[in-house]
Amino acid sequence: EYTRAVLEHYKDVIHYVTPFNEPHTAAEFCGKLAQWPPYLDNDKGYFEVMKNIVIGAQEQSRIVKSLNMETVHIECTGGSFTEDEELQELAYTDTAKQSSFFYFLTGDVSGIERFVEYGFRTGGLSEKDIDAFERGKTDIGIMGINFYPQFSFKDIRKEDGKIVYSNHAMWVNDLDDILRKRYERFSCPMLITETSVRDDEELKKRWIEESLRYCLECRYPLLGYTYFPLIDMVDWEWRLDKGGDLSPYIARFGLFDGERRERPAAQTYRAFAEGGAFR
Repeated sequence: EYTRAVLEHYKDVIHYVTPFNEPHTAAEFCGKLAQWPPYLDNDKGYFEVMKNIVIGAQEQSRIVKSLNMETVHIECTGGSFTEDEELQELAYTDTAKQSSFFYFLTGDVSGIERFVEYGFRTGGLSEKDIDAFERGKTDIGIMGINFYPQFSFKDIRKEDGKIVYSNHAMWVNDLDDILRKRYERFSCPMLITETSVRDDEELKKRWIEESLRYCLECRYPLLGYTYFPLIDMVDWEWRLDKGGDLSPYIARFGLFDGERRERPAAQTYRAFAEGGAFR
């Protein structure tokens, strides 16, 4: 009711709608890590949160379409790599998680059957849920892709019997591979809805220039590119510090710092926004 009321009220100015931003992130923090309500802390909780997000997004999508608007379904892009045979299944699960929303939304889980079976084993997903996804299926509209080359993907290994995650650096060729796989599977137009580089100013400038050049020449239907965040932000981890000192948590992603001072990479981004003439 709220969705319909808002969209009907603003129908003259709203044309694109994101029913839910980053379902995987919400399922992870609400359902598995117990950091957001309802503070569930296991794999079963992950699927319980995710399936409710899917049902809600399907219902909202129908409202959006009925008002002649377009949906932009946005999900983070990520996963894990490992050379350890014992961790292969974990790496697969980590990766499948971060695209499963699109399969569930469209009511077709072909390609992630192993992940679905994993959901069944946790007790958080059932055949009844899969049937509900299929009955409520909707198209994606435009697929929003959030991709951070420094840390969207992880390497996993064992150290002293413990599983350890570390960042797996990626670049434009990896972004192309992600877009190729998404387009081959879902055949819908796409947007880069979030991307940026943290702290390293030279790497940030190079990422903007090379990724934007790639986007200009992309062989898939790529509709746009958003650098996020524009201004430095406070890292999410600060909230776990119960209001402690902010300074260790300043995440220097921005084209501007917290005092709104411009960084060199802003010139590169501005040139693209003004017509694609890099300098």
